[in-house]
Amino acid sequence: MKKSTKIISEIILLLLIVSGVGYYIFRPAKVEPDKTVYKASGLSTNIKGTATKNKFISYSINGGKKHSVRIRSNSFAINIPSSNKEQKVTIYNGNVSAKIVVKASKQLADYQKFAKKYNQSLIASSLPKSIIKKANELKKAQAAKQTTAAEIARMSRTEQLQLEEKNKELQQDAKEVQAATVKSKSENKDNLLPKKLKNAIKNAVSNKNYIIRVNVANGRLIGISLIVPAKLLSSGSNKKSAQTFATTFALLANSLGANSKNVLEKFTKFAKEAKTSQTTSLKTISSKGIKFDTGFSTKKIYIFITR
Repeated sequence: MKKSTKIISEIILLLLIVSGVGYYIFRPAKVEPDKTVYKASGLSTNIKGTATKNKFISYSINGGKKHSVRIRSNSFAINIPSSNKEQKVTIYNGNVSAKIVVKASKQLADYQKFAKKYNQSLIASSLPKSIIKKANELKKAQAAKQTTAAEIARMSRTEQLQLEEKNKELQQDAKEVQAATVKSKSENKDNLLPKKLKNAIKNAVSNKNYIIRVNVANGRLIGISLIVPAKLLSSGSNKKSAQTFATTFALLANSLGANSKNVLEKFTKFAKEAKTSQTTSLKTISSKGIKFDTGFSTKKIYIFITR
């Protein structure tokens, strides 16, 4: 009797083990996002959820190419670049799937127009003051009413000679401005934004002083991240590097139509407060519909620019 009971117990234990293993092997796959509708946030939207059984899940955006993401501790996270159009995301885990909607983001600007304005401003910011003065005088001359042939004919010989001399000076100034502009463009070539960008989140400019990361979707600029080393704003930092950052920040703000002076003043205030309190929380600066979310850490300073 005891022997029979022992055998039965062993059989039951074996069945429990087998059933447990069987459930683990044959359990249904699961994928459950935390939400079914997401609002875009910054350059990208972070979709999180739980998934079981497999090591990877895959996802597609608007029925496009599939991408894979590893499942870690039954959880997953997917970063979807924000877009000016609503996006439908399908997540696959084996033979099960889940559908998610990512709402459209507000666009900052037409990317090509923004890049052109920023690049022109960057080139101009490197010109000598004497050249900038001549460039402004040329603009005034171009905007002024042009002297007609009939008006010249009615002038005295002295007035005609003065006009000729003035035109020669303007032509010479134009040559000097053009030469200086070409030189400045060459010196800044690595810091200029690409004229065109396909749908992507990309480091458009990267150097030792800053990174300009942009999100472009359907030809529209959705967001910008300006990333700089925290040491750049410390008391012992290189003044030239700090000035380069300030100029870049101001040019980005101006090119988007924001008031760069007010933005920089508020940023300086936040930077001092962060240094004193050692906090890493985000603070927002708003100017003419443009948001500048600033975050400070011990190593990096992040400025997220959106509308």
